[in-house]
Amino acid sequence: MRHFFSLCVVSFIAMFLANGTIATLHQKLPQEFSRTAFLIDAAQKGIEADAVIFGNSIAMSGIDAGQLGELSNTLSLAHNMASNGQYLNESILYYPSIAAPTKLVIQMLRSTELSEPFKKIPPAVQRNFFFGGYNFDVAVEEIFNLDLGLNYTQESHSFELRNDHRGLLVNSLNTILKNGLRKDVLEKEKETDLSFPNIYTKKLSEDKLQILINKYNPPNELVDFEIHAEKRDFIKKATQYFQSKGVQYVVVILPFNDRLKAYSSSYKSFVNRTISESELPIISLIDIIPSSEFVDHCHLSKEGAGIMTTRLFQELKKEGYAF
Repeated sequence: MRHFFSLCVVSFIAMFLANGTIATLHQKLPQEFSRTAFLIDAAQKGIEADAVIFGNSIAMSGIDAGQLGELSNTLSLAHNMASNGQYLNESILYYPSIAAPTKLVIQMLRSTELSEPFKKIPPAVQRNFFFGGYNFDVAVEEIFNLDLGLNYTQESHSFELRNDHRGLLVNSLNTILKNGLRKDVLEKEKETDLSFPNIYTKKLSEDKLQILINKYNPPNELVDFEIHAEKRDFIKKATQYFQSKGVQYVVVILPFNDRLKAYSSSYKSFVNRTISESELPIISLIDIIPSSEFVDHCHLSKEGAGIMTTRLFQELKKEGYAF
């Protein structure tokens, strides 16, 4: 009985110490989403840019916000606030922080995400926001009438949230392994870059590229595209929400590498036609980048980013957005 009592005491002390260290570990250990904490801090301090770009690592590698600002006569400063794995449901968490002097919000995503219903934000991502200092008191789900699953994090006393050391360590190990395999990745160096946070700097060898092509190319060719009703309604709400703040809102479709054959030219044409008929604030860049300007299966080279940034500027200007 004494040994059992001692074991309980030791376990309680260990849990107490672990609970007190997870926040520190989250800040110190290499993390795939370490940029998130920086973006949260930047957003809560106040975004001073005229234009703000949200999206995933393709947007990080594809849009040079500095170049975008230079091309414009009216936008002196643009910020690229894209980050690894930042889907629309995660980008939305930053939206309440947008206010003057920002004039334009550019939300970048893939056509496949636009055709799907909203998904709840995974606990691992919510954990990153929680320990990154995000203010969950902002009722973002109520603002946009969405269920993003934020009840997981809003229960800040949650034992699971504060003691998910396994998830933290797995994420850290995956980051270390990924950086070891991709020596060209400048994740740490670009963590605080709000201009052109392109972390992929070298083109992969054909052998390594083919492995990624095989992994990420869907088994069947995509033959249909439709904007999901939830996404259609959200875009309308987001447009109205930002209009009330004096801000324009536009969704931009990211390009696919032609080496991913499932996203055929006919599929891309169908996406472009659907978007042009949608009467929604959406611009498609799905087919503007040749495969030679991708460094891997989806990320753009520096030259490719120049092409994409210039084309984005031209399309925004043509559509009458803050330029």
